[in-house]
Amino acid sequence: MLQRLRQRNEWKCLGVLPKADQPLAVAWWVVLVLRGLLPAGFAVAMGWLVGSVQRAEALTAPLALVGLLFVLLQVLTPIHQAISANLGDRT
Repeated sequence: MLQRLRQRNEWKCLGVLPKADQPLAVAWWVVLVLRGLLPAGFAVAMGWLVGSVQRAEALTAPLALVGLLFVLLQVLTPIHQAISANLGDRT
């Protein structure tokens, strides 16, 4: 079963990426993982912010975190597309 999985074109593509350009492949994977984790982190930060508002606590840290995660959510998509295009050209 593992042999059949390794022969699929998707796995071959993932194996070729580091050979084409190691730093770009690492950046591609890092941004991919960040784009996967950020929505969950944003939801948790938003819950922290709402809880702080309800308890009338300081809003500096939760608001800063929500703002940072929101900006990252908006900025990482075009960055990931640019990295993907460059890595695709090198491949």
